[in-house]
Amino acid sequence: YRGEYLRKLLRKNKHVKVKAHIESRLHNGNINVVSGIIPGKELPDEEILVLSHLYEPGADDNASGCGLILEIARCLNKLIDAGKLSAPRRSIRFMFTWEYYGTLAWVEKHKEKLSKIICGLNPDMIGGDQDRCRAYLHIVNTPDAAASFVNDLIKLFFEEKSSSLFRWKTQPYGIGDNLISDPMINIPTPLLMECPGRFYHSSEDTPDKLSSQVMNEIGKICTTYLYFLAQAGEREALWLAHLVHTNAKKEIVELARKSFSLEDKNILKIEQRMDYLKERKIATLYSVKRLVSKKRSEILSSQLAKLADSIENEVREATLRIKQIFPSFQAIKKKPSEFELRARKIVPVRTTLGVPISLRLLENLSLDQRIKFKNMLERKPIPFTSIFHWIDGKRNLWEISQLVEEEHNVEINPEHLINYLQFFREYRFIKY
Repeated sequence: YRGEYLRKLLRKNKHVKVKAHIESRLHNGNINVVSGIIPGKELPDEEILVLSHLYEPGADDNASGCGLILEIARCLNKLIDAGKLSAPRRSIRFMFTWEYYGTLAWVEKHKEKLSKIICGLNPDMIGGDQDRCRAYLHIVNTPDAAASFVNDLIKLFFEEKSSSLFRWKTQPYGIGDNLISDPMINIPTPLLMECPGRFYHSSEDTPDKLSSQVMNEIGKICTTYLYFLAQAGEREALWLAHLVHTNAKKEIVELARKSFSLEDKNILKIEQRMDYLKERKIATLYSVKRLVSKKRSEILSSQLAKLADSIENEVREATLRIKQIFPSFQAIKKKPSEFELRARKIVPVRTTLGVPISLRLLENLSLDQRIKFKNMLERKPIPFTSIFHWIDGKRNLWEISQLVEEEHNVEINPEHLINYLQFFREYRFIKY
C-alpha cells in the first residue's frame, strides 16, 4: 500500500521528499575476507594479488568484479590442469573483501606477507553495458608517491585490446580497495571502475544492465596482466623498463608542448614541473626491480641507469628548448610567507597503517568534531589522501605541499595545510 502511494506521488510530482525513522544499532560482528590461491612453482612465497569487494548488493557494483575474478581463477586452473599453460612462477592470490575495511583488516593481520606481494589488480564495477549505464571504464593509476610500472603495463594491454564494446580512459589515483597502493603498504594496484553510471548505488543496478561481452573482453586483459606478472623475470623486467622509458619521453615532450601556452611565464615553475616528472619517471623505471631477485637486481641496475640518464637528458634538453624559444620567460622567486617557514620546520610521521578515509575517521568523532571535519572537507583545499602518501618521516611539510601541488596541479595554502595536519595530529593519525 505505502509503495503504491509513493509511486502515485512520483507520477504526479517531479520531486517527492520523504521523512523516515530508521531503527538501527552499532554492534560488534564478523565480516569474512575470502581468499584462494594458485600456487607458484618457483617462487611460491611471492604473490600477485587480485581483489574485489563483496557485501554490496548491485550487479555491477560489485558482483561483476567478484564474478570476473572467479572466472579468471577457473580459466587459469583449467588451462594449467590441461597442460596448456605452465604453472606460474609466482602465486596468484584471489581475494574477496569488504570494501576498504576488510582490505585494511587483512593487511593489518598479514603484515608479514606484504613485502612478498609484488603488485595487484582491483576490478571493481567492470561489467556494465556502457550505453545503458552511460559510463566509462576508468583505469585508475597508483598514486605518484608509489610510482610503478603497473600503470604502463595495464594501459598497454588495454591499448592492444581496444574494443568497440567499451570505452576507457586512465585517471589519477582515487581510493578504493586499491588503497593497498599506499607507499606505507606498498602493493602497487591499478583500479578498474565503471563510474559514475546511471544506476550506481541504486536498486536499478541489476543483472540485465551487465554485458557478458564486455566482461569477457576485460577478463582477457586482466588474466593476461596477472599471468604475465606471475611469470615475469629479468627479461620481462627489462622490457617493462623500456616501455616506461618510451612513455616517459612522450610525456616529457607533451609537457614541453603545453608549457608554451602557459599563462604563467615563470620558468622556475616549468623547471619544477619538469623535475617532478623526471623524478617520478625514474622512480617508475626502477620499480621493475621488484620482479627480479636481489642478486639479479644489482645486474639490472646498470641497464636501468642508462635509461634513467636518457630521461634526465630529455628533460634537460626540453627545458633548454623552452628557454631558447621563449627568452621572455622569467625566473620569479616569491618571498616565503610566515606559514611557509613554519611548514619547513614540520616533519610529520604517520602513526596508523593506511590513509584515514573519511568514514573510518568519522566513526570515532563526536558531533562537534564531525562538523569540524565536514567543514574542512567542504572547503576542498587539498587532497589529503595524497598528503598522507607523501609523508615518509623525512620530508618536511613544505616539501610535501610542493609534491602534492605537482601531482594534482593545484595551489596549496600553507596556512590551511598546517591547520589540516593539526586536525589529524589531534586524532593521532600523524605526529610531529
